[in-house]
Amino acid sequence: MTTTPSHSASPDAPNNESTVSEIGIGGPIGTVLRFIRRFNLPVVALGHRNLYRVLVQGEGFELPIEGSNDRLIGFFTTRFVAACSRLEAESLAQLHVVREWQGLSLMSYFTGTDEPCLSVIESEAIEGWFRPNKGQGFSFYGADTTSEGQRSHENAV
Repeated sequence: MTTTPSHSASPDAPNNESTVSEIGIGGPIGTVLRFIRRFNLPVVALGHRNLYRVLVQGEGFELPIEGSNDRLIGFFTTRFVAACSRLEAESLAQLHVVREWQGLSLMSYFTGTDEPCLSVIESEAIEGWFRPNKGQGFSFYGADTTSEGQRSHENAV
C-alpha cells in the first residue's frame, strides 16, 4: 500500500509523499514477512530447549462490535514456544502475540493500538520436542464479561 510521490508543475505545491504503509511494514520485505507469518509453522525444541505452553492476556484497547454499543476490551491466547527457560518462553510468546497483532490480523489497525498491554497468566513446560503449530488467534471478551467474573469471585469469597 505504498504511494508514490505526487509531482506537480507548481514548486509551491505540497509534496504528498508517503513511503511506509499505514498498516505494518511496507514494501517487498513487509509483504514477504506478512506472507511467511500467515503460515502456522511448527515448534521444534532441539538441544537444551524445552517446549512451553504460555497463556497470554491482552488488554489496553477497545474494539467496537458492529451493530452494538458494546466493545471488546481484552483477549486470551495460547502460544507454544521452544525456549531454554520459562522466562524466555514467556518473552517469546508475548513477541509472537505482538507480531500477530501488528501483522495480517490487522488488529492494530482496527483497534488503533499498536501493541496491547500483555501479561502472562500461566506458563508450563510440556512433554515432547515437537508441536505441529505455535498457536494463533485471539479469544476476546467485553467489559460485561470481566465484571460478571469479578462479581462471581467476590460473591464466592
